[in-house]
Amino acid sequence: SASAASLGLKVLRQQRRDATAALRVLRDAFENPPEGSTRATDLSWCESQPFRDRSWLKETLEVAGFLTSSLCLSADEHLEAIECLRDRPMTPHADLTLVRSVMEAALSIIWLCCPGGGVESRLCRSAAMFFESNAGQLTLLEATPGQEENLRRVTEVVVEYETKLHEHGFTVRRNKRGYVESVSYGQGTAPIRRNITSLAEDAFGDYAFIYGLTSGATHSRIWLTQGMEGTRIDLDRAAI
Repeated sequence: SASAASLGLKVLRQQRRDATAALRVLRDAFENPPEGSTRATDLSWCESQPFRDRSWLKETLEVAGFLTSSLCLSADEHLEAIECLRDRPMTPHADLTLVRSVMEAALSIIWLCCPGGGVESRLCRSAAMFFESNAGQLTLLEATPGQEENLRRVTEVVVEYETKLHEHGFTVRRNKRGYVESVSYGQGTAPIRRNITSLAEDAFGDYAFIYGLTSGATHSRIWLTQGMEGTRIDLDRAAI
């Protein structure tokens, strides 16, 4: 109904405003961490490590900040796209795919920040996500004609990064095909590939099925394409 669509649009716009405000707070807290915060504790821990490792450990945590900002930007763009679709006839696959992208960005940020975990786990997750991001670039560049120079450059970055990790006490494990599988440091370890479905179950509890529903739209699962029923208001409620 028109009222449901109007309410959905208001909620989405409020979410974008809240996300923008949260990102500003996040940036400020990252650059000027309050005393006693996780960020301040992590930096203090880095200062207690051998001198040769301190700068590198801090830089690895800085990477996490950059990755979090990128994920927030991605989520905001997808929320804006959802707004653009509000005045169009119902397009379940497009709407749910956009919702899934927002959920996945949020879940990735939670995983990266590792609430309740230790600094060694956060260091590993930061390094692991860096590898995952660049691995995606390498796969795309390898498949795209005329990208030899960019492929060489990104490959050099990945190789140099792995060398630095080894120099500062990290362990990078590869599978039989030679692809990076996990990163370990001290008591922490992180896989390159995150199981987003499991993260959704941990974060959303009884509502984790919503992520499965959105995945069905993204991957055009037959149970969704042949079995979706209901009205626009049902979809608005599910998305909200």
